[in-house]
Amino acid sequence: NAPKALFAALQSLNQRFIGSVNDFYRQRWVDFEDAGRSALDKLIGMSYENHCLEQFKAVGDLPVVVAVDLAPALYLKIPKPAAILLRDGGLSSHLALLAANQGIPILVQLEPKNDFDKIEDQNWIEIHNNTCAIYSEGYHKELISKEAVTTHSVHSATQKSEVVLSNGQKIRLSINADDSVTISEHSKRYQVSVGLFRTEFLYLRDHELLTNEEKAIAAYSEVFESTGYKSSITFRLIDVDDDKFSAHFYSQQSHRNRRGIDYYKVEPTILRTQIRAILKAAVHYETELRVMVPMIRNLDDWFYIESILNDEKRQINKQTNIQFGAMIELPSALFSAEQLQDSVDFLSLGTNDLLRYSIGQNRSAANSSDIYEPAFFRMLYYGLRRVQKEISICGMLGANPEFLSLFLELGVTNFSVPVNQFEKIKEVLRQIDPTRQLLLDILRLHTRQEVEDFLKSELPYFNVKNS
Repeated sequence: NAPKALFAALQSLNQRFIGSVNDFYRQRWVDFEDAGRSALDKLIGMSYENHCLEQFKAVGDLPVVVAVDLAPALYLKIPKPAAILLRDGGLSSHLALLAANQGIPILVQLEPKNDFDKIEDQNWIEIHNNTCAIYSEGYHKELISKEAVTTHSVHSATQKSEVVLSNGQKIRLSINADDSVTISEHSKRYQVSVGLFRTEFLYLRDHELLTNEEKAIAAYSEVFESTGYKSSITFRLIDVDDDKFSAHFYSQQSHRNRRGIDYYKVEPTILRTQIRAILKAAVHYETELRVMVPMIRNLDDWFYIESILNDEKRQINKQTNIQFGAMIELPSALFSAEQLQDSVDFLSLGTNDLLRYSIGQNRSAANSSDIYEPAFFRMLYYGLRRVQKEISICGMLGANPEFLSLFLELGVTNFSVPVNQFEKIKEVLRQIDPTRQLLLDILRLHTRQEVEDFLKSELPYFNVKNS
């Protein structure tokens, strides 16, 4: 029938686009998929997304989501699952980051793929580290994930979001978040410091916030309300990307695939509405407010956005103590850090994007060995060695015990991590001997394997990462 034929054609197109060696064609798939889904909805007489949501509502109890892949926009609308199993996907995808922030176990790139396709409704699924066991009547099979986001967390009565190293240096430990519920739960045990609030996920949940300033103010007020007493929160301005896609993010079709300043220039209404909403919500709270800008390339980018930030701040005409920072996610920004520091209040390393742009790798094709790329650490060293301003880190490398000592040597004083990693990273930071200098040894290594072997032999807490 027609719907089945269209679905098969979309699958075929997906393989051709995603498998293309040309990055331009790979990025165009999102346009075809959006149009194809709309056509499919009309043919079958119902919304595919609504169909999925109805299925989740019918389950009732916490389900395990099993899928080839899962779009963040759909994930945000479903009830919180017990776990997520994906045949494809990637550890550095925004879905994986979302799940990690919310303490949801997620396994990606499960193998063998033939057995993955045999998983059915009502199967019992048991997850342990990067392995899941599938049980049904007369059937038992184990699948192994190439990548896994562990979600083990330990609750503690400790209230400070701060770690004091053995040499007396104070390190701020913050959480990454994208909703007020995660922050509110964290505030029950800790004085809250949010080092990265991904604002685009607010808009994926409710696209009216993009242009309705009053609704946006209410949404940000809810976030501030969740932080509690003497808290700090860093909002990242809306950061659109292929796997954080919504047609509502763009006033024109031609604006798709723009990021950072290029996006803000063609969507000034969305940008200014967001800035005003954050600033107006902030005046009612004593929370330390920080706003950081993604995908900054150079000083020209910063001067452009800084003028808009200051303009909106002046127009509100309220005494708001606010810090503005730039994210270091591009090699050009990294090597402009020394110059940027004179114009910003802080810099934040977005290592997920910085790593992939440094080695020419897509998020969906990320390899577990990428994080050991020796050239990446040489870049960080030469880019940051003369920076005196505060450096924070909010990427996944900052939540990996193997690299904490290296980032401390690079000058990082604020680690923002998924909430489920908070206790583990806090404990590892307490163990670190700041007098041990590993960075120069890493800089002399030539291959990824050498870097990995060195860390295995040198760091006593290497194996903590999968605990």
